Amino acid sequence: MANRSAFLLLCICLPLLALGQFHDGFTHHAVLDNSDAYYLYWKPGATGNDYIEFEVQVKTKGWIGLGFSPNGAMAGSDIVIMWIGSNNQPHISDRHGPTEGANGFPPEDAEKNYEIIEARENATHTTIRFKRKQSTCDADDWPITTDTTRIIWAFSNEKPKSASDIKMHSTDTRGVRSLHLLYPQTKNRAREIFRQPDMTTVDVFVNNVTVPHNSRTLYWCQVFKVPKFPKKRHLVGYEMLVQPGNEKYVHHLVIYGCREDMSQYLNKPAACYDENSAISPMKACYDTLSGWAVGGEPFAYPDDMGAVWFSDEFDYIVGEFHYDNSDFRKDITDSSGMRMYLTETLRPVETGRLTMGALSNPLQMVIPPNTESFTLYTYCPAECTMNLQDEPMKIFTGMLHTHLLGVKLRLRQVRNGVELPNVLFDNHYDFNYQSPIILDQHPTIQPGDDLILECEYNSKDRDVPTFGGLGTTEEMCLAYLEYYPKRQRLTEGCYSGVDAATIAKLFGAKNVTLTANSEKTTVISAKGQNQTFKDMVKDIDWGANSGKNRFGLVQDLEKLGRDEPQDVVCLIYPKNATDPKASNVSIKLEKNPTITVAFDDADPVCLAVTSLSPAWIPTILSLTAGVVVAFL
Repeated sequence: MANRSAFLLLCICLPLLALGQFHDGFTHHAVLDNSDAYYLYWKPGATGNDYIEFEVQVKTKGWIGLGFSPNGAMAGSDIVIMWIGSNNQPHISDRHGPTEGANGFPPEDAEKNYEIIEARENATHTTIRFKRKQSTCDADDWPITTDTTRIIWAFSNEKPKSASDIKMHSTDTRGVRSLHLLYPQTKNRAREIFRQPDMTTVDVFVNNVTVPHNSRTLYWCQVFKVPKFPKKRHLVGYEMLVQPGNEKYVHHLVIYGCREDMSQYLNKPAACYDENSAISPMKACYDTLSGWAVGGEPFAYPDDMGAVWFSDEFDYIVGEFHYDNSDFRKDITDSSGMRMYLTETLRPVETGRLTMGALSNPLQMVIPPNTESFTLYTYCPAECTMNLQDEPMKIFTGMLHTHLLGVKLRLRQVRNGVELPNVLFDNHYDFNYQSPIILDQHPTIQPGDDLILECEYNSKDRDVPTFGGLGTTEEMCLAYLEYYPKRQRLTEGCYSGVDAATIAKLFGAKNVTLTANSEKTTVISAKGQNQTFKDMVKDIDWGANSGKNRFGLVQDLEKLGRDEPQDVVCLIYPKNATDPKASNVSIKLEKNPTITVAFDDADPVCLAVTSLSPAWIPTILSLTAGVVVAFL
């Protein structure tokens, strides 16, 4: 791949060799380590009251550990340890991580919720199949939900006599892997679709990009001519092909459509931004068409859906490659790219794209330092969604996005003040695992609905404020959605933020002088100093206003973001709009969307258990005893 020239490659796919099927009826699988030694298979149940079955296949004849963790550490984790004894008897031990300290030997659960189904071993591997309820309602167990789950794993070649006989594992036989345990996996179905003989591929690759060592972040842009076909085609899937060895440094790729003639920029790749200003191609290429982020897996559309190929609307596209050189290495060159799969066997349902989120610039996004929980609010109000008119959007897939500080996100939907189930949410977001998910239920955005995107950040390990921006150490708050049926445009958007001058005044600033380059916006600070906005924010005594002081500036800033009427950029176009640029509407809200009736997202399984009155317990025990006696 390193010798690949920068191009938009068009080829006809040949059938690939058959890929291995899921083992024994399992619907999901993952390889947890980098040496193909630890395989995990699983099959979710339909509801939280159902069992989820797992199978581990590990290159060992000793013990195997598997855990579900909130953050990748043992503390607070749900852990199960398994092995086959010298007498061929299988063992399973239900345990949990220590509550104090980061690590330590996991104590045993009082309630046992894991059951072995079968176990076997051969000369090299141990295979154990087991099950548990998705919702056990046990405080020591991890509730298995649609959230991102950090899977912690370990194994050893030593065969223990008991769980307490287990010794500390070595560092090369343990690890962490983030997964979606309940959402449908698309990677294997994607590869089956990709090898169909009628597939055409279009590649967007760069060639030998030199990643600078004196800056952590590089946005690299290349313009490509969109190939046209004699017959209409649908985009039905894509995969990112990262140059081997560069997985740590390639952060994301976004493909934008260009509404102007970009021929002068062909074969002239360059950095996308210079001192926070976009190069000319980026100013004319703003329609999000496709994307991938770190951790993303091969993606395939549902069998009845396809996205209209870009050439229906665009002659040129630009690929925006984001590199994150956190090690400041000097020897990184990259030739990664995305391969997109097209078919002329048209799908019955055509899809469109909607991006929603915050205006990610330093003037409208400030996250306080040393704060364990700070929430940013962004809105797509009824005033914008009214443009849907008689063309509602049914959301079938999406991806939530922040940078390093993001820990929890949810996209809320409100209709006439009543909150509906969340469109998307993730209470355990992982920056290093950003993969689009396929929804079982397809929420419908109707004209007049309000959308509220909430992004929660944890900055407890930062001593300086974090600003909105493009860099990995800066922050974003976005939701990338795809819907059906497609409206007029391939892609639409809705963005909001609090007026920059209002935020500056909260910090005591006077005489705010806004400039096109946010880095050069100046203020007269509360101390009477002439400073840039960012310098003023950095000089604030955040120690006295830290996250522990919830009645100080931190709370005021969060409340301002929630309640202060925001500026909205509405790119949901009215029906039959002929010029997208002319349809862009800037809306100054008189009042942010509010929720009068909140949606109850409590676990119904555990709610039913805890709602039983204590007075019922003797009766239930009595009835249970009676049933047992009857069977005896």
